[in-house]
Amino acid sequence: MIDSVVLGQPAAGPIKSRLGHWGGIVNYALVIVLAFAPPPATVGTMVRNLAPLIALFYFAAISERAWLFYRSR
Repeated sequence: MIDSVVLGQPAAGPIKSRLGHWGGIVNYALVIVLAFAPPPATVGTMVRNLAPLIALFYFAAISERAWLFYRSR
């Protein structure tokens, strides 16, 4: 959201990104998996192991939005 506020133009609306869209899907999937998961030890370990990959994915989505903003100027 922060990159949308900083990079977005009020008249044009937020900058759309395919990676950002998939990032939102990943967020909802994580919430659902964590809500219906068995004991926290197994799921917590899985999420902890995947956290660096998820962070890289989000960074790539923010970078894509910045590139789209830069390219549109």
